[in-house]
Amino acid sequence: MLNVSHVTKKYGKVTACDDLSFHLDPGTVTVLLGPSGAGKSTIFKAMIGFLKYEGEIRVKGLSNKTPEARRLLGYIPEMPSLYPNLTVSEHMEFIARAYKLGGGARRDSRNTEGNSGGAPNLVRARKTFSTLGFGCFAILVTASVLQIAAAMLFPEWLSTSWGLWIYTFAPLYVIAVPVGLLIFRRVPAHSGGMYSERDYLDEDDRECQSNSEKEESVRNTGAGNDDIGSKSIFTKKNAVVDKIDSMEKNKKQGGSRREKRTMKPSQLVRAVFIAIFLMYAGNILGNLVTAAISALTGTSAEAAITTYALADSLVLKILFMVILAPLIEEYVFRRQLIDRMSCYGEKLAVVTSALMFGLFHGNFTQFFYAFALGLLFGYIYLKTGKLRYSAGLHMGINFLGSIVPSALLNMLDLSALESLDSLEMLSSEAFEPMLLQLALYGGYVVVLLVSSIVGLVLLCRGWRRVSFERTAMELPKDARFRTVYLNAGMIVFVLSCVALIVFSVFA
Repeated sequence: MLNVSHVTKKYGKVTACDDLSFHLDPGTVTVLLGPSGAGKSTIFKAMIGFLKYEGEIRVKGLSNKTPEARRLLGYIPEMPSLYPNLTVSEHMEFIARAYKLGGGARRDSRNTEGNSGGAPNLVRARKTFSTLGFGCFAILVTASVLQIAAAMLFPEWLSTSWGLWIYTFAPLYVIAVPVGLLIFRRVPAHSGGMYSERDYLDEDDRECQSNSEKEESVRNTGAGNDDIGSKSIFTKKNAVVDKIDSMEKNKKQGGSRREKRTMKPSQLVRAVFIAIFLMYAGNILGNLVTAAISALTGTSAEAAITTYALADSLVLKILFMVILAPLIEEYVFRRQLIDRMSCYGEKLAVVTSALMFGLFHGNFTQFFYAFALGLLFGYIYLKTGKLRYSAGLHMGINFLGSIVPSALLNMLDLSALESLDSLEMLSSEAFEPMLLQLALYGGYVVVLLVSSIVGLVLLCRGWRRVSFERTAMELPKDARFRTVYLNAGMIVFVLSCVALIVFSVFA
């Protein structure tokens, strides 16, 4: 099982192990006895590949320095370094994934997740997503109740432009969103890469190559101090624990932040074109679905946003649709949700937050483009850690998709256009003042169409470069759907969104 042959280890001029040989047979318990300084810790660390040495150590015929042999060994030091935010079973699962030990640990955690002695990873994940679902549900319900109450108490508001905006957005942004954020705070926010396997695997591999030098610098005071040896072996892991401790402090102050990266100007330009395509394609799909529903039900399913986009007050439209809505929505659906979901899988976090963002709009007209844009904004936030990019793109898309076309339509005399019912009247003097307005609107449509085509090409070319890092706590594929969506919070949130969609169709 384990063969140690003529192993010698020296720290400078001090010999810790001198030509040591022994072997361990399968199914036996072997005890290594010796006084302090005899080299017990040194030989253990040599066997697990933490130290350089002279001689040979083999595990089942494999060199102990190979990854295959390392997976067959386990080592518990007298001063273990633990991650304070993980349970015992989660420690075991983390190490099993880090060293790619088959899948037994994950299977055990799934099979015993309901038991007190099983790994609570999936249970904790389900509670996390349920809490986030309840938070979004609370935002919807609180806003709806307050809007209904305002309509009953102040019906005259609905007859004025400013009153309609206040009636709609004040309950949502002033009261409902803060209520949801209070619920979100029950789930800690994880910074980017906190549970990434890459952060630890590569360090462990380099530790095996460089740890001998670290040991020599620590053991200048003597080779027999086992405590010092354990401390030097786990210097890196203690640093990781300190990092996690600092993250825990950040969580108490409002949550930790993702690693921040800067987008290049060329990347930002490509993102703009892709966003225009997603808006244009999603809007077409949403209108087709809405038209089909209207034809089948005999109703007129129109999104409330259309009413606001065609409202008279340009200042209020810019304030609410271009500034406040993007800032608050990006803060809620990108920073708050993705920071709390990403430890269970980066791709899962982006897709789920985008889906919740689309459903939150409560109508088919906006669902498709909101979901598509949510994927883009979420991916950008995930990779940069900066909300300014997704919020800026969101503002630009809202301005381009709502403010510009509504301004151009308001310039046109639609009643005059309806009166021009023959080709002869197109050459009349009544039509001449409309030429400039029609040219501007036609130019806008052409620019939007060309930009969408460019965005489609860029999206197809860049699709292969889309990547997601695997996290150490990533949910197994066969448990993702039931863990994320089949919980009380997510179910009530989805049902409430479906109710809003149905209401928008038949109300």
